[in-house]
Amino acid sequence: CANFVSQCLRAGGYEMNEDWYMGKAKGALSHFAGLISTTGNWDYGWTQEWTVARENYDYFNSDAYAMYEIPIKRDDSIEKAISEYDIRPGDLLYFCNGGEVVTHATIISSVEDDEIKFAGHSKPRWNYKLSDAFTNNEEYTQVIIVCLSGRISS
Repeated sequence: CANFVSQCLRAGGYEMNEDWYMGKAKGALSHFAGLISTTGNWDYGWTQEWTVARENYDYFNSDAYAMYEIPIKRDDSIEKAISEYDIRPGDLLYFCNGGEVVTHATIISSVEDDEIKFAGHSKPRWNYKLSDAFTNNEEYTQVIIVCLSGRISS
């Protein structure tokens, strides 16, 4: 799931660095690219911040990337969060199981007056309603939205 979010961010212009990357190299070049395998075929390497939801959240919820975060519990009003905060497509949406343990990463694809929609890959989703995610999945008790800095004005 975090790999999908990272690829979206990379496609949107975020630059990879030594802490957040996914790379590919062939054979002996993989050693110089910092990749683990040297099979002679294409080798891939990545950081946990690129591929693991919790580490992805920790990385982007830092002063370098985040303006602020917005927790929304299952019973909270999504409409109220939208009216109180500047939530935009491209902001990050992390799902939590029981408390504040991040277990799933998605990216906001659309914001309407009363609904946040998101895209994700583990279960293919595009413009999936946050309210439906809460209704259809009992294990998710809360989401955390990370509003990214450096966004294009709405």
